Order: sequence, then structure tokens, then C-alpha cells
Amino acid sequence: WKKYYEPTRITNQFTVKPLWADYTGSTEETIIHLDPGMAFGTGTHPTTVLAVRLLERYVAPETCFLDVGCGSGILSIVANKLGAQKGLAIDIDPVAIAKTKENMVYNCVEDKVQIQQGDLLKGIDKVFDIVIANILADVIIELASGLSAVLKRGGIFICSGIIQGKEKQVMDALNEFDVLEMITSGSWVAIALKRC
Repeated sequence: WKKYYEPTRITNQFTVKPLWADYTGSTEETIIHLDPGMAFGTGTHPTTVLAVRLLERYVAPETCFLDVGCGSGILSIVANKLGAQKGLAIDIDPVAIAKTKENMVYNCVEDKVQIQQGDLLKGIDKVFDIVIANILADVIIELASGLSAVLKRGGIFICSGIIQGKEKQVMDALNEFDVLEMITSGSWVAIALKRC
């Protein structure tokens, strides 16, 4: 699969470069060096691109974020490159945790992100400015009830990985949040919501 995974400009700002590829970007690009291994998150999937586009809009300097289901760690890396102060990346899969740790080092953000194995929001006792979840709609619906405990008032929830047709169910589960915007790519949907 490595021969089909090439440097890809995913937004105006970000280019994802496989660790083993030779690539010199322009001065306008921020390059994310990535080895996804067996973890989800090459950076080129439409759900990831949608999440990155929303992070570009909502991450502010000094933002503290939580990345739920971090996969390869790409969204945590992007958040830090956008100026986030610190973050917590969690995933239930030990392979994803190991890859996230490696990818943080490759991108020189390992001192800004705490990484831990965990099941959704269980055991999280901090509050964040932004919560990111690029996972399936049914899992987003499952974590919706615990979101207010980990997201500050006025904080932003960015969710992606939603197949078209499921977005209403997601928004119904998050009915205490204000929808800021919904963006699509092919059959995929991502939503940014604000905690009231």
C-alpha cells in the first residue's frame, strides 16, 4: 500500500507527506510527516480532510483540545501546527497509541500532546476548548451524553466520519449544542457545534 500513498495537499495550508517519501513543499505549505502503519489516518481520507478544514477555522492560539479516537494522531498534529497550546489524544487501540506517539515525534509536537489509551470519554477529568472526533456516527452519538463534562461552555465540538443520512441522528443526540456549520465531501459529513 505504501507505493500508492504519496504526498497530498489536503487543504490550502496542509500537505500530508508519508515518512518515506521525498518531498520539498512550498513556503506556503505546512507539511505533516506521517507513518500511519496499521492505524486509521493516512490524512487523505475525506473524513480527515473535512476535520482538518474545521480545525483550521476554529483552533485559536492557546487552545486546549481533546482528540477522541486519534488513530495515527494526524488531527492532534494539525491542531498543534495551528497554534493549539496542548492536547490529549486518546484511542482504544494500542496500535494507534503507538503510532500516534511516533508521529508526534516526527512532527516535533511530542511535548504538546499527552497520549493515552482509553475508551471514548471514560476517565477524562479535564475540560477542553475543542473536542475532535473523527469516528463513526453511531460512536459520536454514544459519546454525546458525556460531552458537556469535558467541553467548556462556548467550546467547540468537531465531529467527522458521518455518512450522509446519519447527520440528523448526530444533531438530535447533540441537541443541547448550537450547530455552527456542516460541510460535506462526497458522501461524508462533518459538523462543528458550540456548547451553549
